[in-house]
Amino acid sequence: MKGKSILRIFKKKGFTLLEAMISIALLGIAGAICLENYLINIRNLKIKRDTEIAIILAKKKIEELKLNQEEKSGNFPPPYEEYKWEVSFNDLLKSETEKEKSEWKVGVLKINFKNEELKFIIPLVEENEE
Repeated sequence: MKGKSILRIFKKKGFTLLEAMISIALLGIAGAICLENYLINIRNLKIKRDTEIAIILAKKKIEELKLNQEEKSGNFPPPYEEYKWEVSFNDLLKSETEKEKSEWKVGVLKINFKNEELKFIIPLVEENEE
């Protein structure tokens, strides 16, 4: 009879309380790590999206500035009101040859959004025909 009771102890099925607590703790640690990585990826995607929007708006503004250089700063139209722009132009080089007279200017376009700033260089050539 004594032998049967020992076998019965080792044939018990299930987990002990200690085993269950350790497994729950390990799952909690793994879940916290996964959640942190997920939140970091979401933040990086938002930054990437905002930067891509700023680049697209800058390209559009550069084309506008090539036609009309009188505006110096402003905001973009809705839904991009939080994106602000500012431009400055400097004379870079004046070239006078027999065939053409041209003036090279370089502009710097700054796009400000959500505590970030992107700068773009705008090369411009103005041909003066006399």
